[in-house]
Amino acid sequence: MVNKLQKISFLGIFVLLLFLPKNILAQDSEMEASPEASMEQDVQAAEQKNEFYKGQVLEILEEGNGGDLGYDLPTQKVKVKILDGPEKGKEIETEHGSYFAIREDQKVKAGDKVVVVKAHDTSGDIYVITDSYRVEPMLILFLVLAVLAFVVGGRSVLKLFALGGISLFAVIKFMIPQIVESKDPLMLTAIASVIFAAILIFSLEGLGKKSIVLLSSFILIVLAAMYGIQYVADYVSISGYGSEEAVFLQIGPYAGIDLKNMLLGGFIFASAAPMVYLGRKQFKFIEKALAGRKKLTKKELAKKSVFEVGQLASTFYFLLAFAFIAASYPLFLLLNFNQDVPMWVALNSEYFAEEIVRLIVVGVMIYGSVIVNAILGTYFLVSDKKKK
Repeated sequence: MVNKLQKISFLGIFVLLLFLPKNILAQDSEMEASPEASMEQDVQAAEQKNEFYKGQVLEILEEGNGGDLGYDLPTQKVKVKILDGPEKGKEIETEHGSYFAIREDQKVKAGDKVVVVKAHDTSGDIYVITDSYRVEPMLILFLVLAVLAFVVGGRSVLKLFALGGISLFAVIKFMIPQIVESKDPLMLTAIASVIFAAILIFSLEGLGKKSIVLLSSFILIVLAAMYGIQYVADYVSISGYGSEEAVFLQIGPYAGIDLKNMLLGGFIFASAAPMVYLGRKQFKFIEKALAGRKKLTKKELAKKSVFEVGQLASTFYFLLAFAFIAASYPLFLLLNFNQDVPMWVALNSEYFAEEIVRLIVVGVMIYGSVIVNAILGTYFLVSDKKKK
């Protein structure tokens, strides 16, 4: 019966996630265009639409340094074969490094797979190599990871991989479009985090009092974080503009996105999985302690669970901290960029401030979840044992 309810709940949550409303905010045009003008605009838009293909370099026809173009950077005349799409099998020639500058390490060689963009202008079609093709190598690396994880963790790892895939699909397919439509990124991330936590908890623990208490604890932490981190952001004066990606988003059609709340939502999302994992571990510890011979009061049991799981929480936190530091490694080069600038001025910049606050907020959420889990876990699980 429990397994059946578990499957039904999992399916129900996933269906709910799939059919989240996507309200498209339509804006009225200031000027009414005639049908003929609209049709002409559609034709022009269709003509300007780029086409993307996977290609393979067949031959390097010429190599140069761009001197004729007024700069001294590598250029290549390349023959490429289109590998997919309506032009599959077609061989084209393109000037790699002429349309935009490339470095020596970005030069291609025969056999390389590349991304080819077919652009349109008044002079005709232009084929441009824009990047290396990385999808297949990344898939192979992922399969290596999946096999290794399966060997170490067994079948349970497959379930976690599936849940991770569903979560990623939901973020790309539903959450990001909602943010683009000018919805509140912080609220959306909080809701998505709760849904993902529910899927994770119910799929791993099944339906039961322990799962409900664990999810309730997670929701309390998320609600507290939603309000608390906004005060923290105002207190430290971070705006969400402390990265190149944020600046880039403000240039194009996404200028209306609330970057501050998007940054803060990322803090919650980064803490979600560790909080669920630590909560499960803590509840199992409490159940084991209750089944033991030694009788403990609720206060003693709560303190002991905090101490035991707190050590694991510290391990998780420092692993996340090092991951954040590694991802922000180029920032540390800024410390030596200008020796005349004092260290405190560099650390005071928003580039560093965002990363420092991220580490602090994630740590507070992880350690806070251990305390909340101890309080709720001991209260409800001890009460449930007494009833039995």
